[in-house]
Amino acid sequence: MLYAPESDSTILTWRSVTVRHAPPPVHHFVYLIHFDEPYKHARHYLGSSSCLDARLRLHRNGNGARLMEVISEASISWELARLWECATWSESRDLERYLKKRHNSPQLCPICQGREVDILVFMRQGHWPFSGFARQGRRQPMSTCRPVFVQRAR
Repeated sequence: MLYAPESDSTILTWRSVTVRHAPPPVHHFVYLIHFDEPYKHARHYLGSSSCLDARLRLHRNGNGARLMEVISEASISWELARLWECATWSESRDLERYLKKRHNSPQLCPICQGREVDILVFMRQGHWPFSGFARQGRRQPMSTCRPVFVQRAR
């Protein structure tokens, strides 16, 4: 039987073994979706979520936001163009409001600007950013280079 004391819910006891339960880190994102063809005046959707995969699944199914429902009914395809990671939920909501009030999604969209897709989006698609580690000049021994480990957002 699993027992979690009420005083400290991060301590779990199971079969006479007590362990500290560390909840998974929560990532808060503001995201920009680029439509492959405009719907009336709309070419982008800007939103925020702390569970990005579930939110994008809702958008794929035509749920979650009225604009995404209309886009789904019109059979317009879309893709995730840019991500901003925030530390807290309130910070992500503030950033979303700020970006929406600016009304400049085409300037924020790398697809509209002809640039490469955002590095966070690129890594969510399962790609590793090798170009970030490519350096010109003489090769250096590994002892002088510090490897950088990147955890894929889920």
